[in-house]
Amino acid sequence: MFGSRGGLTEYKGALLASHGMAVLCLPYFMYKDLPTNMMEMDLDYFEAAVNWLLRQPKVSTKGLGVVAISKGVENAMAMGAYLPQVTAVVCVNGFPFMTISDLVSKGQVLLKGAQNKKQLLVRKKSFTDFAVQMNITGNIISMIKQQFINHNTFVLNLTSVSYYS
Repeated sequence: MFGSRGGLTEYKGALLASHGMAVLCLPYFMYKDLPTNMMEMDLDYFEAAVNWLLRQPKVSTKGLGVVAISKGVENAMAMGAYLPQVTAVVCVNGFPFMTISDLVSKGQVLLKGAQNKKQLLVRKKSFTDFAVQMNITGNIISMIKQQFINHNTFVLNLTSVSYYS
C-alpha cells in the first residue's frame, strides 16, 4: 500500500508475486470510484479487500501481511490493530498514528486525524514532533500493544523521546 500519491501502484507487489506470494495491490484514493482525498480512511474497505483475498483458493487462511509505505503505513497499522486476519505489518517511512485522515468503520470514527495541518509540528531538521502529535490524535501505538497480544510486535514508546534540539 503506497502513500499520498494515490492511484494503483503495482511494481512492489509484482516483485513479491514473482517470489511466489499471493499479492493484492490495493489503491485507497485517487483511483476510479475511490475518494479523491485522504480526509477519511474507511476500515470497512480494507476489511472487504482482506476478506476477498482470503477467499481465494490459493491463499493461505492462516493470516496475511500488509506492506505499506509513507501515508499507507497509517492504514496498515490500523488494519493490523483492528483486523484479526492481518497477522503481520511491514511499515516503511510512515507515521504510527493517523495524521490528516480520520479512520472510520461502519460510519463511526475510530481514530481522529489532525484536521488542522498546523497541529503537525515540523522542526528545523524536518522531524515531526511525534510526542505532541500522538497526544493530539490519540496514541495508536498503545492501542496496537493491546490488540497484538498474540503477535510478535516491536513497539516504540515515542512519548518519551524528545526531538527538540
